[in-house]
Amino acid sequence: MATAYKTEIQFGNQSVEPKTLEKIVKEDIKANGVKLVTLVNVNIYYKPEEGAVYYTTEAKDGTTYASPALPVEETAE
Repeated sequence: MATAYKTEIQFGNQSVEPKTLEKIVKEDIKANGVKLVTLVNVNIYYKPEEGAVYYTTEAKDGTTYASPALPVEETAE
């Protein structure tokens, strides 16, 4: 049986899982009309003190994008 790993980011008495950040970013990318398969790189930056996630993308055609702050709903411990 494989070992299960769970990663959680904690700041103060708040916590968020990386998969939550990825979900927020993917939803925003799709909401902007971009297909994930057209992207080469997606870099995600979480700023817990702001309760926000930012990201940058690079598409196969070389275009880049930097997102504004996206709110993250954290769960209290």
